[in-house]
Amino acid sequence: MKRLILTSPTGLTLDQLTPEQQAAIQSVFAQYILPMPGTISYNALSILDAVTSDNFNEESIITLQLPFTVMGMWQWEGNADSPLVELQALDSSFINYLPDTTDEDGNPVPPLLHIPNNWAGWPEATL
Repeated sequence: MKRLILTSPTGLTLDQLTPEQQAAIQSVFAQYILPMPGTISYNALSILDAVTSDNFNEESIITLQLPFTVMGMWQWEGNADSPLVELQALDSSFINYLPDTTDEDGNPVPPLLHIPNNWAGWPEATL
C-alpha cells in the first residue's frame, strides 16, 4: 500500500471530477480524507490524505489531468515487521497547511512541520 499526501483545490469533491477521473481514482484509492484533519487551506488548496494500492502511478495524475500535486509518498507492506519506505519526501511547503498554535499567554506560535493525521495501523512517517 502507498500513502499519499496531495494538494487539491479547496472545496473539490471527487464527484466533481469526470467519470474517467473518478474511475481511475476508485481503482487505486483504498481510503482518503479531504481535507486532512489538522490542516488548513492555503492558496485555495487543501490537503488530501490517501492510502492507495501499490499500483498507484504518479504519472496518471498528469495523464488524467487530475487537479492534485503529490507532496509526499510512502509505501508499507502492512505488517509490523515491514518498514515504512519513503518514496517522496514530504515537501517542506506542507508547513503552510498547518495552523498556527498559541502559547500559554495566547500568543500565536508558528507550527512545527509534522503530519497531523495518520491511518490506523500505519507507522508514523519520519520527516
